[in-house]
Amino acid sequence: MRDVAEYRKRAEDCRQQALKLATQSDQWGHFLEMAQTWEQLADLCELSERLKASGVLLTKPAISAE
Repeated sequence: MRDVAEYRKRAEDCRQQALKLATQSDQWGHFLEMAQTWEQLADLCELSERLKASGVLLTKPAISAE
């Protein structure tokens, strides 16, 4: 789960940068968009880990390509 925590930290860092740049609306929006993207990556990573743990998501192909 290290990736999830790292992604959420990066999202928070982007939000902090957005607050610092609140007077420059063009850059402010970009940082908020990046924060949202980091949050989505964290959510997807978290979901993937839960699916792997439950056995729903396989980590190796079920059928060999040979």
